[in-house]
Amino acid sequence: MQISPNQASYAYNSNVTLTAVPDAGKVFGAWGGDCTGTRTNCTLSMSSNRSYNASFSVPTENHFSRMYLAAFLRAADMGGMNYWSNQINNEGQSYQRVGGTIFSLSVVTAIYPAGMADQAFVEAIYNNVFGRASDAEGLNYWTNELITLRNTYAAQGSGNAAFEARGQLVVNMMNAGLGTAEGTPGKAYIDNRFQVALYASERQRVLGKEIPPATLRSISNGVTADKATIAPAKAAIDAALI
Repeated sequence: MQISPNQASYAYNSNVTLTAVPDAGKVFGAWGGDCTGTRTNCTLSMSSNRSYNASFSVPTENHFSRMYLAAFLRAADMGGMNYWSNQINNEGQSYQRVGGTIFSLSVVTAIYPAGMADQAFVEAIYNNVFGRASDAEGLNYWTNELITLRNTYAAQGSGNAAFEARGQLVVNMMNAGLGTAEGTPGKAYIDNRFQVALYASERQRVLGKEIPPATLRSISNGVTADKATIAPAKAAIDAALI
């Protein structure tokens, strides 16, 4: 946990920012206490005594399905899921580092170039993950969040801070989007695609068979904000596993 400023006492109404930093092999889940939500940063106004807690967990299909939808624009193939899980569970890689590695891959930088401006990257995530253009408030908020993450990781000594920040940002954005109320712009789009992505991961794992990435990309492309697109996508997943 990082606390800024980190001091014994604070002036009345001063702000303190908490940043959840997972140990190797874990990911941040959510805040509790006076901090709420799933974003990694929480700012508290010290108008009274404050308390907080943060939950962390080992990455699951849930986490990687979100990462794949944002980075590769598709559900995860079993080989990729197993590889990245092994990097964390057996090789001691942090989720932050794995996310950075994913976003530095050539297939991903073909979608999100390394030199892409921060605001352009956030706009691309809005389009690719939520199926809509950004709103001014959201674009400004998440662009600042991306900058904060990059600066935080750089201060920690990361040599891949820019890509690690991208990896964490998309998970934060998806967590926030999936947690919004029904009817929120982009909610149905990400809900439907995430549901299909989880189904693809589960069926591959249960049957011990892998669906080629190109097939998964094609299936994922057919899933929109219309719930009617879910059933055909699941049927296509089952057909690909025969």
